[in-house]
Amino acid sequence: MRFSVSRSPSPVQRTIRRPTNAYSIHNLTDDDDDSSSSSESEEAQALTFSHAGTGRGTSLTLSRALTRSTQEHSVDAFLSAVKLRSRIDPIEEYQNAERAATKNIHPPAPSLPHLSHMLAQSHSALQAKRNAEEMAAVLGMVERLDIQTKGQEEEGLRRVKEGNRGMWEGIEGAIRRDEEKKRLEEERKKQEEEKRRQDEERKKSELKEERRHKEKVEKEKVEDLARKVAQEKEAQAKAAKEAQASQASALPAMPEWENAWTERTELKKLTRAVEKNAELRSAVGKLRRKLGTRVGQVTNSHSELEKLADAIYEIIAPSPAHPSPVHTALLFALSKYLLLLAETELVVARGHGKLWDILWARFVGRMSGWGVAVYLKGRPGTSETEWRKIVGRELEGTNDPDNKRPTPKTASSTLTEWWATRTLRRPSNDSYPSQIQLESVPPPLWIT
Repeated sequence: MRFSVSRSPSPVQRTIRRPTNAYSIHNLTDDDDDSSSSSESEEAQALTFSHAGTGRGTSLTLSRALTRSTQEHSVDAFLSAVKLRSRIDPIEEYQNAERAATKNIHPPAPSLPHLSHMLAQSHSALQAKRNAEEMAAVLGMVERLDIQTKGQEEEGLRRVKEGNRGMWEGIEGAIRRDEEKKRLEEERKKQEEEKRRQDEERKKSELKEERRHKEKVEKEKVEDLARKVAQEKEAQAKAAKEAQASQASALPAMPEWENAWTERTELKKLTRAVEKNAELRSAVGKLRRKLGTRVGQVTNSHSELEKLADAIYEIIAPSPAHPSPVHTALLFALSKYLLLLAETELVVARGHGKLWDILWARFVGRMSGWGVAVYLKGRPGTSETEWRKIVGRELEGTNDPDNKRPTPKTASSTLTEWWATRTLRRPSNDSYPSQIQLESVPPPLWIT
């Protein structure tokens, strides 16, 4: 009889039951394959251990024939285990070898569930392998497509950039050409404008120089003509004054008054003709207003008097001279201003020989027969209005009785006019200013 024990030391066999460790030896025999050898020794002693918590039997069953004490049995078991471990059993080795050879020649047939499980695992592994291979192929294809797509995109972007670059270069080149063309056109226009401006300035300067030359020539001609006319007028005036002086000294009062009144009538006709002409009326009106501002100034300064006289002279006889009707109308207006402003100190400039005749005619028209010390009588065929004008008592308010009922001039108004003319007549014979000689004053204005 043989006993099969584990390689670990056998526990000491006891007859009494005692608690074991958490894990204890369950079977001291070899593997299930040793069932044949174990069956042959059914009568051998078997050691059984169980888990302490399972409630199984933990008693150690020994052979009924064993009667030795527990201590001795334990010693014998220990010694037997040591011997078994230190000695190789040839039979056991043979049996083990035979059993291994038998297993290799005739492997145990697996069970159907086990086979199905293995097939399923093999299929799953194969499917997983195929899936992995397909996934790898797909991923490789995707990677290749991605690389190809990126390459195509990069190539497309490169082509687009090159196209855009070429397009923008063309656009910028066109813009530069247009700008250059525009700049050249502007420069050409500027040059043409500068050339035209220079030509215009040159022409203007030439025209200005030519006009200045013509004006100078014309001015010299006018000055020569005016000088000649002035000399002729002066000679004629001098001759007329001498003749008038000789005639005035010989004429009695009535013919003198009649001559003055006739002169006044002719002057009236001339002034009416000027008033009917719009152009002459406008020119005379402006100059008359200028005369009014000059004549109305009052001063005792000799230099101021000369300035006023020169200003009046420039208005009446400028260069070139006024037409004869305008000149006569201005002298007629000046005479009127002198009579109306006789109370003011006045100076009349030299050079207007006809002024004395016109002034004397206005004087007689203003003062009637008193200016020449003659008594006027009524004339046949003379209306009342005309007679009132002759004697200096015309109606005030209007010269047309049919338009508005006029009022006769009062005695105080008539005396004021007489004293004013007396004031004007007296300075005309004074020795001041020294430039006006007594011989230059007409004899009718002398006070002897």
